[in-house]
Amino acid sequence: MKKMKFVAALVAFLSVIGFSSCMNDGDSGYDLTDYMTVTKDDLGKVCLIGDFTGLTFYPANSTVLNSLQLSTGNYYKRAYAGVKLVEELTQGKKSYFISDLYVSYAIPYMAFNTRKDTLTGDYGLGMLNKTWARTGFVNVDFNVNVETKNVNTFYNDLHMYVTRASQDTLYTKLRYVKPTDAGQNYTLFVSFNLPKDCMEYNQLVPKNDSIIINVESEGKWGEKLQVSTPYCYSDLRN
Repeated sequence: MKKMKFVAALVAFLSVIGFSSCMNDGDSGYDLTDYMTVTKDDLGKVCLIGDFTGLTFYPANSTVLNSLQLSTGNYYKRAYAGVKLVEELTQGKKSYFISDLYVSYAIPYMAFNTRKDTLTGDYGLGMLNKTWARTGFVNVDFNVNVETKNVNTFYNDLHMYVTRASQDTLYTKLRYVKPTDAGQNYTLFVSFNLPKDCMEYNQLVPKNDSIIINVESEGKWGEKLQVSTPYCYSDLRN
């Protein structure tokens, strides 16, 4: 029930902000663009952290993040966005104030499924294109056949969960539990929030505080699809 309410809110938000599977040219003119996570720092201040820049961005005023604010007052967690910096980039500086934020597209996000034994059905995706993990999220770019009218609700039946750990690798599975329809082939993108703790974490043997997160899925013809990405082991505990 809780997940259904979240997906309903997600679809409503995406219809307002505009979801796209490709980058919007409207972000030109901004100082930096990146995949962003909205979070809070150690002092409880709301900020954004870029997946690839690794930089932290603080709003210079209370209206900067309005485009990511939900009707509940909370903030949408994931987006591809451009920022206007209040100050110039400086080598070695890790945080900046921003005067404006342009959200190119919102990224659907969900929690890892911790009750995989309750799932029924395992239907193939077209292709796993790439994955990366940052700020507690595992991000997956993939292809699937789906009717246009079902694109936003598609995520309600998509799950990711931990299957096992071996040496420095955490194995996960991306699983779709309904038959894929004979619609258009879409490239979709989703972020899954890693669980704060699970028993498989204790079985990992990191190398220099680094692990590998492996994502597996069934292919359209029953073949095994997989992609992988490095991740900081310490971040699993934070």
